[in-house]
Amino acid sequence: MGKTAPIVSEDLTAEDWRGLLGAYPNALLIGPSDATERVVDALLPQLHQPICRSACRGLSLPENPGGTLILENVAALSAADQQRLFEWMIEPERHTQVVATSPSAVFPRVTNGSFLDVLYYRLNVMSFTLGAGTGRAT
Repeated sequence: MGKTAPIVSEDLTAEDWRGLLGAYPNALLIGPSDATERVVDALLPQLHQPICRSACRGLSLPENPGGTLILENVAALSAADQQRLFEWMIEPERHTQVVATSPSAVFPRVTNGSFLDVLYYRLNVMSFTLGAGTGRAT
């Protein structure tokens, strides 16, 4: 499982977020939707352009490489969409950052076989577990 990040909040400076996000690492934000939404909104100015948002139902993947895909509720992806997302992410010319959110931990789904392990490890470059209503990672 990914390392637990130190406590952070949406109040970090642009330089702080750039230092955390680096060039194109993927991030997995776990917590209540209000908390993950606040952190995603705070990240928007620091994310690579163009930004594409997609919900787990009706998964829409950008055709052009580059930019950032914000994927909401990744734990609810169907097995077919998990495979599709993984194949999209590993395309050699694809340099798209993925910021995924989930209201619950994804790793238990990996261990019980309902979430693709290679996709989990691809998404979980940086993982933040957010407390309810705080917008802070633990």
